[in-house]
Amino acid sequence: MKKATLLFLFFLTILIKAQTDKITYMKGDIYLVAQDAKTKKVLFEKPYGKILSIEYDTFYKSYYILFQMPEGSTGFGVQYINTTDKGTFLMQDMNKSEDFYYVSDKIKENGTLILLNKKKVEDSYLSYKILNIAL
Repeated sequence: MKKATLLFLFFLTILIKAQTDKITYMKGDIYLVAQDAKTKKVLFEKPYGKILSIEYDTFYKSYYILFQMPEGSTGFGVQYINTTDKGTFLMQDMNKSEDFYYVSDKIKENGTLILLNKKKVEDSYLSYKILNIAL
């Protein structure tokens, strides 16, 4: 009986721990931003979708972003690689292993999350800027 109780408590602890390793945000606006690679000037910033949820896994330091576009719901995830000298995270797209992002998480400070694609597209960088994030 003691073993069964201890086993039950062990699994309950793991289950609770797994649930507390995630922070979920349920609101926000996502914009697609193009920035000139040389001058850093913003070429355009256009609305891209409405955030349905952002889940941050505190253990794996990964983000799962689900958003609504006019065409329907879509999403993507990025996983942690390392922290840069500037305090941003270098992260890899979970579905496109060739895509890497510099991620700046300022959700607690001002409700903003920025994912800057490391790869240039025609002399510009594309990024996702997510604003108005709330718990």
